[in-house]
Amino acid sequence: MTRKRKNKLLDNRIFWLVVSLIASLLIWMYLTGTQQEEIEVELNGVQVVFEGEDVLQDTREYIIANVDNYFVDVTIRGTRVNIGSLSASDVQAVIDVSGISKTGYNSRTYTLRYPDRVDPNAVTLVSAEPATIGFDVTRMTTKAIPVDCEFTGSTAEGYIYDGIDWEPTTVRVSGTESQLANVASAYVEIAYMDMDASRTVDVPYTLLDSEGNPVSTDGLELETDTISVTVNINMTKQVPLTISANYGAGATEENTSVTVDPANIMISGDASVVEGINAITVATIDTTSFSASLTDEFDIILPDGVENLTGTTTAEVTVEVLNMETQSFTVSNISYSGLPEGYSAEVITQSLPVTIRGSAEDLASIRAENLSAVADLSEISQTGDMTVNVRIRVDGFPNTGAIGTYQIAISVSRGG
Repeated sequence: MTRKRKNKLLDNRIFWLVVSLIASLLIWMYLTGTQQEEIEVELNGVQVVFEGEDVLQDTREYIIANVDNYFVDVTIRGTRVNIGSLSASDVQAVIDVSGISKTGYNSRTYTLRYPDRVDPNAVTLVSAEPATIGFDVTRMTTKAIPVDCEFTGSTAEGYIYDGIDWEPTTVRVSGTESQLANVASAYVEIAYMDMDASRTVDVPYTLLDSEGNPVSTDGLELETDTISVTVNINMTKQVPLTISANYGAGATEENTSVTVDPANIMISGDASVVEGINAITVATIDTTSFSASLTDEFDIILPDGVENLTGTTTAEVTVEVLNMETQSFTVSNISYSGLPEGYSAEVITQSLPVTIRGSAEDLASIRAENLSAVADLSEISQTGDMTVNVRIRVDGFPNTGAIGTYQIAISVSRGG
């Protein structure tokens, strides 16, 4: 062949197409022969799976326990195309326990379950170690386990931890007697930091033995997976103790001294309540009920839901009217008002000793004509002799007034 003819053949497209087809055919024949070649594959650590456990438990209240082996090692044979890519995680060693009808020890063979891409009829089991799996079938037992919750977090400044509540207080755990023997409690820990409000959360719990060590839940059935826990956080606040005063008889806010001991207490409660409390009123004092000073002890009453952290339950109150004097007078001008229609009244009392408080200058200027006693009879509904309260008037001296309460005797009858 001349060089010219040779170059012409190499440049021919049909020649190269024929060469490509022959090469592809040869490669296909080689691969096909290789994929159909039988091989053996070792699968170490195939998981043992129990099928029908739910049927066993629901119909007979039996459970599987104390399994001898959870993994097996097997060798299988098949074509490379069928099993060549398998790993242990693709295969399961399945034992059907749904038909077991009595408790006790069992030893069962297993069936290998392959993924859908594998034809199981074209796979041969060469060896299995172990070839059977032993396990116990036992009756399920249920135990009520107490729940223990603990707060290990912290509160923000101005707030106080006020205990922890949880629901349920016990959980029912089911398993074998041997599994439940070590279970003593269910423990929940709440560790939120800088808490400034109460909070309710659903929290998983840990089963503990009698020494506080965690217990595995493998093989156990839990009534619930979580506990509803409420951490109670209250607001704290220091507030003053005060009184409410009814001023009169010359006593005013400006000339009256009030002392409360203790002056302040620390309170706690829900923030929505505590935020609105700026003082605690321990008493209402009528300044016309005493001459110069009053000292008394009163209970410290707090709104519902508010706690006194200080612990003091009473307060001593001292009220003094300053720069005022008292003087005795006799009132002869005694009358009544407001008598209902159909009644008549006669004043029996003709004179009434009274004590007036005021400045020394005012007291020296008061005369008999400035004083009067008036009884309000608008509520009268009975007849006969009786005593009624009167109001003492000091006309012309607005900064003075009577100390105490006074009564007169009257006679009431029907008719006018």
